Amino acid sequence: MISNSSITNNNWSSQDEVSIILPIYDGDDEVKLEKCLNALVTELKYVKEVIIVLDGPVTDTKLQLVHDFIPINKLNLLKFKENRGLIAALNYALSEVNTKYALRIDSDDMICPGRVMDQYEYVEKRSLDICSSYIQQEGGYFSKPVIRKVPLEHEEIIRFMRY
Repeated sequence: MISNSSITNNNWSSQDEVSIILPIYDGDDEVKLEKCLNALVTELKYVKEVIIVLDGPVTDTKLQLVHDFIPINKLNLLKFKENRGLIAALNYALSEVNTKYALRIDSDDMICPGRVMDQYEYVEKRSLDICSSYIQQEGGYFSKPVIRKVPLEHEEIIRFMRY
C-alpha cells in the first residue's frame, strides 16, 4: 500500500497500540530480510514493539541483521529451538502481543512508508478488527512488478478465506 498520508497528524497515537510481527527462519533470503528490516526502520516510531520469532536456529548473519536494524527497546525476540513452521511462529508471536493491533509482515516484504499510520487510522475510524492491503510482487515468476489485490468487502473476504 502506497501511503499518501501526512505524518504530521498531531492526534495520531498508535505507538502504544501497534506491534509488528515478523517470523524468520533459516531458509529466508538474507538480502530480502535486510531490505525488509531496512524498510521497517521508517515505521518504528509508530509502533510499540517488533516481535520477531526465530523459527528454529538461524544464521548469525540473520540474527545480526535483526540487531543492526531493530533497537533493543523496540525488540521482542522470541525463539524456537527447532523449526516449527509459520503458523506456530505466528501463534507464538500473537500470544505475546500486548497492544490493540498486530501488523504481520514476512521476511521478504518491504513495508511502504506510512503503512502503519494508514492502517491504524483506517481501522480506528471504522472500528474494524482486521485490515489488509494490496501487494506489489516483484521477481519470482513475474518479470515486472504485479499488484495482487485482496478482497475488500465482507462477502468477498469470506469467499476468499475458504480457499
